Amino acid sequence: MVENTVLGDPLLVGYLYLPKEVKMKKNLTRRDVLTKIALFGGSASLIQAMGILGIGQIASPAFAGIPYDPIASSDVGKGKKVAIIGAGLSGLTAAYELSLQGFECRIFEADNRPKGRTFTVRPDGSPDSWYQESGRDAEVCNFNEIDGKGSLYFEAGAGRIPTHHTTVLEYCKKFDVKLESFIFASRENLLRSDSFNKGQPVSVRHFKHNLRAYLAEIFRTAHPACLESEMTQEDLDKLSSVGLNKFSEAFGDLDQCGNYTNRSRAGYKVPPGAGNTKGEYYEPFVFEDMLKADTIWSDQLFNDMRHYWQTSLMQPVGGIDKIAEAFMRQATPSGARIGNLIRLSRKVVNIKVSDDKVLLKLQHVNHLGRPLNKRTESFEADYCISTIAPSLLNKIRNNFSSKFSTALKDGVSNVDACKVAWQSDRFWESPKNGIYGGISWTSDDISQIWYPSTGFHNKRGILTGAYIRGGNAATFGKLSHKERVNKAIVEGRKLHKELDPTTREGLNADGKPYNAVNKAMTIAWQNMPFQDGGWFSYTDEQRNNGYQTMLKGQKDRFFMAGDAMSYVSGWMEGALTAGVRAKDQVITNILQRGNVKAG
Repeated sequence: MVENTVLGDPLLVGYLYLPKEVKMKKNLTRRDVLTKIALFGGSASLIQAMGILGIGQIASPAFAGIPYDPIASSDVGKGKKVAIIGAGLSGLTAAYELSLQGFECRIFEADNRPKGRTFTVRPDGSPDSWYQESGRDAEVCNFNEIDGKGSLYFEAGAGRIPTHHTTVLEYCKKFDVKLESFIFASRENLLRSDSFNKGQPVSVRHFKHNLRAYLAEIFRTAHPACLESEMTQEDLDKLSSVGLNKFSEAFGDLDQCGNYTNRSRAGYKVPPGAGNTKGEYYEPFVFEDMLKADTIWSDQLFNDMRHYWQTSLMQPVGGIDKIAEAFMRQATPSGARIGNLIRLSRKVVNIKVSDDKVLLKLQHVNHLGRPLNKRTESFEADYCISTIAPSLLNKIRNNFSSKFSTALKDGVSNVDACKVAWQSDRFWESPKNGIYGGISWTSDDISQIWYPSTGFHNKRGILTGAYIRGGNAATFGKLSHKERVNKAIVEGRKLHKELDPTTREGLNADGKPYNAVNKAMTIAWQNMPFQDGGWFSYTDEQRNNGYQTMLKGQKDRFFMAGDAMSYVSGWMEGALTAGVRAKDQVITNILQRGNVKAG
């Protein structure tokens, strides 16, 4: 028990709103404090209060930061069941955090594999080695791993972790998921636009340092030593801005007169070597031509400056799905592992939410969602968390309010996304190309080519030869497998002639094509069963209306998670933080009802 004093500054607001008769009690129980703070101070104050009182570590990324060290002995969820729809990262996170608080969780996944869009495709014969889009033939991974088991895999979904996605990183640290660099930007990566350099690709280094030099020339004022006419000292002082000049000279590698003469930063057409081989610089581009390279400006050159990207990101060693697998290995207080809580091939077909429970009806389905029999099974829970796409949730029979149903239908937009990848001899690491990791960019529909960030100087690697989003992805996703691969090769060889097997450049030393396009994998997430696109987007109106409705859930019994319920959609960070937020909503509701044993 605690004395009737303010429980520290974080709870001051909640305490001030306690009724007078409660504050005047000589001895407050934890139940008194938590219940009243929940009612009057809001969930944020409640969550902080529970952390301070040691009733489980409830603080979450949605409110105060990742729960680094949850106290598994808390019985806040004892005797209560939670049904979780979807075994992607968000569902696994919610199940893990709730299990630590004593809840009995069950995860229902319609697909025949867990892990959602953290999908690492490997040639190992497991459920992760194949998939099938609706209305298409199955695609089976048959990469030839001559460099050793685990050397070739395709990240069909999520693929990288920014340094500021601290929730993902802290869980990786907690679960001992080993990380390595994901090289996002190398100066030897290529830029290509139809509107520049006659459509021929140029290196990031060449373009960027030409740009720096020309901008520096514009910024720089005339240096006194380079002025031809005689001028007074006053004139010289007015014209010469020493600070700006020094900056410009360093920024653009200009000479003392402000001219772009030393071009070593932009690279060498002929590299320097031994003896008298001093090297030959690339010729500078014409500045006016660079300004016309619209797609390079808008879509390529400055991507590594975006907040969610950096020159070097991170990835788990061995594949992005190592994070989901780590969640599934975690033990619950009951002794079961999170992975044991998953029921695969269970599609929810009906949801009924009442004031005191949620009733689900499920069907046993195959990997395309087709029922394997006519029987349904029921599962009754105290709470339910849905992590699937709002548009898919809306298609399930339910008794949601009309406002909530409208939010599911119109409150969010799905974004189409496609990828193409194949195994290839590592021609990009040749002396001619010198590319070790990173992404090359093009104005064509394929948009990007990703190079592997590991396995340098192996015989083979996986090229992600297309990553298409939005409207172009909608069109691309309608193509056949063969048409997708052909388009990726045709557009990709504008960046790399080695992608053309009809030319000498496209053949290795043995006279065989570098690229095994017969082993290519393609995926269009908008066509995948149990998915409805790659991620989600919102207009301001949707955020202010439908999004807020979805965040509240239904009858304080049904809540939503998944990256759609975040401002970090399309990233694992959004999925994890939304999963913990949903956990917080469940616990907050229990405490507001005053039916938790505490103290």
